[in-house]
Amino acid sequence: MHIYACSSKGSSGLVCITAGLLCSLTDDVALHAELLELLVPALETMVSEAASLGLELNWQKTKVQALGSREDVPSTITVLDQEVAVVEKFVYLGSLVHSSTQSSPDISRRDAITRAAMQNLDKQIWRSRITIQPS
Repeated sequence: MHIYACSSKGSSGLVCITAGLLCSLTDDVALHAELLELLVPALETMVSEAASLGLELNWQKTKVQALGSREDVPSTITVLDQEVAVVEKFVYLGSLVHSSTQSSPDISRRDAITRAAMQNLDKQIWRSRITIQPS
């Protein structure tokens, strides 16, 4: 069994729909379903609810992810005549979500970001020849 997650990042804001209720306006939305066949109608409902408020879904930024085994998972799905990519990983609210459901890819990513920032500090500040004159 797969758990399917859909992430959509937009600049104009989207409507969060939980159990058919309007929650709030947001730029990021995550929908979860146990079956792909349930995720597609949820996406269609989200699009129609958002449209009633004058909001649009950015299809280029919309991704679907199968959590767990990647066997028999399509590379794309079609929702309202729009192709949506099925991805292995994506960044959601600053965290790397990987289809393996393990946290190690996110930890490795954050470690690399931290290492690059520390190396930048090392080059620009700690090893600089800047002298501070006492006042």
